[in-house]
Amino acid sequence: MKVVPINKNIPVINVQNMTVVRGKYKAVESVSFQIFPGSNTAIIGPNGAGKSTLIQAILGLISYESGYVEIIGRQIKDLGKHWQKIAYIPQKLLFDRSFPLTVAELVSLGSPQ
Repeated sequence: MKVVPINKNIPVINVQNMTVVRGKYKAVESVSFQIFPGSNTAIIGPNGAGKSTLIQAILGLISYESGYVEIIGRQIKDLGKHWQKIAYIPQKLLFDRSFPLTVAELVSLGSPQ
């Protein structure tokens, strides 16, 4: 795999004016932020504030009503095979807990082989 140097002036994630509607309410309204390489970022808030909804919309797992998202300067649809290197494990993942899996094995299920 070719290693491409990261330009520290280009945000890894760029979210602008994102609004997500779930049912009849706005779960996320007009959110804008940028995350730059090497930064530490946390999304915090009370239960029901829209943290998981925000992450799901950024990753393209759910649609958003307005705004846009860029990852490393590109729209998600333009990431191609690089998109396969991004994984998401939701807080509540439904699976048979009696099935013996280590954490590493569970995480690897989200990765293309």
